[in-house]
Amino acid sequence: GFRSIVDKSVISFNRAAEDASQLAMPIFLSAIKKLTFKDVVKLVKGKNSETTDYLKKTTQGSLFKAFRPRISKSLKKVKATRYWGDVMNRYNSIPFVEKVNPDIDTYVTGLAIKAIFKKIADEEKNIRLNPKARTTELLKRVFSKKEK
Repeated sequence: GFRSIVDKSVISFNRAAEDASQLAMPIFLSAIKKLTFKDVVKLVKGKNSETTDYLKKTTQGSLFKAFRPRISKSLKKVKATRYWGDVMNRYNSIPFVEKVNPDIDTYVTGLAIKAIFKKIADEEKNIRLNPKARTTELLKRVFSKKEK
């Protein structure tokens, strides 16, 4: 009987995350600009998630700080916050379930950031393993040298 409510909630979570994701680019650019040549060499030669791991380590806190107010505003606008705390507190009281954060703003912000890093990790792995995914001249040059 909750399917409609859950579906509407998921849609509102996604819209809030999409709205906040616009704030990510300047944060990522700031982290990238701080890289030294030695850092770049390490990232290129590293494992399939090396760059993603670097971005996560250097930007996660800033992303959370930037995203949370925007997500909070978006969720309030669509009234997604109305029953969340009560419902999740009751859900969390069920034995053996994976607990969910009853603070909807924090929960959705965490999901949004997790989704961004998942997307980045997938793309990084694809670029490292699939030469056809290297669509710019820079990527082609960097990874052709790595493979030699």
